Amino acid sequence: MGTAEQRVWQPISDVPGYLLSEPRPTGLASLEPIWRETRARLEHSKGVQHFNTRLARQWAIETGLIERLYTLDRGVTNLLVEHGFHEALIGHGATDLPSHDVIAMLQAHSEALEGLFTFIRGDRPLSTSYIKELHATLTKAQKSVHAVDSLGRTVETELLRGDWKRRPNNPRREDGTTFIYCPPEQVPGQMETLVRLYREHKDMPPEVEAAWLHHRFTQIHPFQDGNGRVARALATLIFLRAGLFPLVVDRDQRSTYITRLEAADGGDLRPLVLLFADIEKQALLRAIGLAEDTIQTASGLSAAVQAVVQSAQRSYAEPAAAVADAARTADELADTAYARLRDIGDVFNRDFAEAGVPMRATISRSTEENAYYYAAQVTKIANERFSYYVNLHAPRQWVRLHLRDGIRADLIFSFHSVGYQARGAMACLSFTNVRYERQAGEPAEWTAAPMCAEPFTFSNALPGHALHADFTTWVDASIQVGLDALRRLL
Repeated sequence: MGTAEQRVWQPISDVPGYLLSEPRPTGLASLEPIWRETRARLEHSKGVQHFNTRLARQWAIETGLIERLYTLDRGVTNLLVEHGFHEALIGHGATDLPSHDVIAMLQAHSEALEGLFTFIRGDRPLSTSYIKELHATLTKAQKSVHAVDSLGRTVETELLRGDWKRRPNNPRREDGTTFIYCPPEQVPGQMETLVRLYREHKDMPPEVEAAWLHHRFTQIHPFQDGNGRVARALATLIFLRAGLFPLVVDRDQRSTYITRLEAADGGDLRPLVLLFADIEKQALLRAIGLAEDTIQTASGLSAAVQAVVQSAQRSYAEPAAAVADAARTADELADTAYARLRDIGDVFNRDFAEAGVPMRATISRSTEENAYYYAAQVTKIANERFSYYVNLHAPRQWVRLHLRDGIRADLIFSFHSVGYQARGAMACLSFTNVRYERQAGEPAEWTAAPMCAEPFTFSNALPGHALHADFTTWVDASIQVGLDALRRLL
């Protein structure tokens, strides 16, 4: 892009019709009903409360990191998420600002998020006055803002909190592109239009409404600074009202997030919808895997024993039909994965033979007797990489492509239940399992690594044929990652 390029603001428009006629993202649609049932039972448990507290702290941290208000290394971030916002947890060199300034901003962000919960409990209608309140809270610990003076110099100036901008705020990117946002004199009218359109929406999927509200707000850019934080807070408001989770866009997603916002600037809101849906799906996946803290109020040994009995009673009274339906969906998806691996295996064996390579690919599928294979690899990847609990007591299966002679390597698709109690939520995890030879006399070492950016999630809510297209795309992407890994190994 040349330095003269500009992207000019356009008056905001309502949700595109094509988004309302498309099916919802399958992962989110599958897990949402499972969570609603689980939440009704676990809302006041210590496990869920701890999960919500940690997620809220992560939201408060990452919403500032995305805007580069401060820096925080990952170790300190984890400490703050786990133990709360205490200045003593921020070691020397862990941030680029005085630690007390960072803590003040994190506390302001937390206060704003808590205000969203209060807003929802009070059933208040969204208004421009509330959006101003939200901005004032989010930015109250921010001392100043960068501005450009009449000579084109960057200067520090006082931040207008809770008030619309009075001067144009048209940022220039590093590539020279200038974004022309809504002129100050048109901000009040455009914000009233935004609120009016939002109030007219009925029964809209939360991921669509959140992406629309977020993007249209950023189109207007009504405040002097802090627009990104307010936009993510408004998107979070939509998800919270739908009984879901705060929208945590973390530092690793910043580039993707900006790219998809730019796609929305160009008229395609779908990529932003899918990003928001993926973020919520991952939160659901972790939440469903929480342990039920059934003995939190138990006092004494007899009460604790009774709590265990009640937990076992619930476990044996699981909705068997939901689990069975989910298992049938897993069977259908496993058929798809098996067929894709078989096709690739046939190509491998033909090309290996023609090239004179002493290797062979075999495709296999688990039986009742060996379904327990790869349990250690699956639970390790699920826990450490994707933060969800694999239920090894529920029906599970796997499909694999196995390369042997000269190398021992597997491409594996594992289908398993999610959560401490199987209630119809399942995931498919794809990973490579490669054998590395050791010194003579030492046993070979197997190393597993995920092939997917995220697991494919599903439940009894949707049959396998409804998931086929999305699953096939996911399987092909996983196989590509696995084959690239094998190529590097060879």
